[in-house]
Amino acid sequence: MNSPSESRDGAYRDLRKLPKSHLHIHLEGAMRRSTLVELAERYEMDVPEDTRGQRFDNFGGFHDTYVAACHCVRSTADLTRLILEVAEDNAEDGVWWMEPAFDAARFSTCLLYPSPRP
Repeated sequence: MNSPSESRDGAYRDLRKLPKSHLHIHLEGAMRRSTLVELAERYEMDVPEDTRGQRFDNFGGFHDTYVAACHCVRSTADLTRLILEVAEDNAEDGVWWMEPAFDAARFSTCLLYPSPRP
């Protein structure tokens, strides 16, 4: 029996090249590190710790970083940039279908009535 990465003729195929779907991706959680740093600095926020490749000890650590990323999105330009970058990054990873998850009510409120956040 062949492994999932092995074709019927026994040759291995590159699984990274197969089409993929991303059925639930949080835009803020998928934000590029460079974008997060740039937006945090623009809005004079503390830049969250770089957590790429790390595991969180508890949900609180993840949540704090995620909320900081959420607070960096303060304008329609920020949101537009985030959507485009997440789509570009997913396409580069071979994703053909993406279903982004985000809090529309929060964005509606923060984009219509922006205010400084802690």
